[in-house]
Formats: sequence, C-alpha cells, structure tokens
Amino acid sequence: MRRNEERINKVEPIMTARKKDKAKASEAPAHEAALLAQEEAIAHMGSWRMVLETGRVTWSDEMYNIFGLDRTTFSHDASEAIALAVHPEDRAKLDELNSAVLRDGIPRPMDYRIVHPDGTVRWVHAQGEQERDETGKVVALTGFVLDITERKQAEDALRESEEKYREMADMLPQTVFELDINGKFTYANRHGFDQSGFTKEDIENGLNALELFIPEERQRVMTNLKDTRRRIIGSE
Repeated sequence: MRRNEERINKVEPIMTARKKDKAKASEAPAHEAALLAQEEAIAHMGSWRMVLETGRVTWSDEMYNIFGLDRTTFSHDASEAIALAVHPEDRAKLDELNSAVLRDGIPRPMDYRIVHPDGTVRWVHAQGEQERDETGKVVALTGFVLDITERKQAEDALRESEEKYREMADMLPQTVFELDINGKFTYANRHGFDQSGFTKEDIENGLNALELFIPEERQRVMTNLKDTRRRIIGSE
C-alpha cells in the first residue's frame, strides 16, 4: 500500500517531465513515443487529452490497458468514454471534477472506479488540468490516470481485519483501547465504555486520555506519552 502512495506522490513531477519530453518529441517522434509508452506500462499510468471544442479525447497506449478497452473500437468521444468505462456511481463526481478544473484552473485529484467489459471493477487515481493556447484561452483538458486497485484492496483488507479485531475486543471482559500519539482515544471496546462511563460520541469529539486521570497524575502521563511519541517518530 505504501508503494502505491509513493507512486501517487511522484506522479506530478513525472507528468511535468513528460510534458517537456513531448515538447522535444518533434525531433525524434517515434523514439520519444516508444519511451513514453514503456514508462507508462511500467508505472501502469496512462495520460489523456480532451479538446473542449469537439469533446474528442485522445488516450495514450496504457489508458486502453487500464480501462480494458479496444483502441480499434474506441470512438474518442469523451462522454461516451465516461459512460462506457466509469462506474455509474462515480460518473457524476467525475463530471463535477472536470467542471471544477475548467472553472477554477486548479488541478484536482480524484479516486474513482472503472468497469471493464467483463464486469471487473478496478480503482484509479486521476488528475486533470487546463491546457491553454498562445492567447491564454483554455482549449483542452489534460491529465493522467493511475491504477491503484492494489492499494484499495489492501485498504479494504486492513479495514476488514480491524473490524474483526474490534468485534473480538468487544467480547472481552477487560478494557481495550487505542490512543493516537497525542493521547486522544481512537477506539475503546464495550467493557471500556461500561467501566468509564464515556461514549463513542466522546471519542468522536476528541476525548483525551488525560481526562481519565486525576490532576496530580496528568503531568506524569503526559511525559510518558511524549516519550512514546518520540520513540515512534524516531523509528520511522
């Protein structure tokens, strides 16, 4: 999962470098195109461009692999591409994202689901930005799409594991709790709530562990929390 997050954090400088590469492509177009296709295949990241006047969208080779579509039957119509490949529940969000980029001119990231022709659902991370001509007029939207299915699957697996852990903890006759590095509760089991008198709403409102100790003990507890935080940060 961390590997996928690092890939996302590195996308912007990669796309900036690719724009420079494309500017040089006229010198050796075949060579540059081959290198770009190879880079995208390795990163499982594709790039796209949509002309605003016509609605025509152009995809790089890896886009077809990510979306599971055949380039020979692809119409290059942006609306049709969204209707064909984007999950029905995510289409409105994607339309809103593109509208916001056009309106504000600020690149906006988004995660959304796509559906392959065989019904397989995958997750992608995408970002679009404006393209202007020499007069400053916005003429197109350009961007990238990165397949993050593995990251999403890992997040789902972790979430399911945490849910099972908490279900087991709720059955224990002892108090089980979790704190963040600032001493705020992030979880307590049923026995913990019964013994303390606090509720889930208290935790959601930022309940701090120091509130459970008498004033004379709070400084000692705070010192222990700071020492623990330093150890955690130092080990990263």
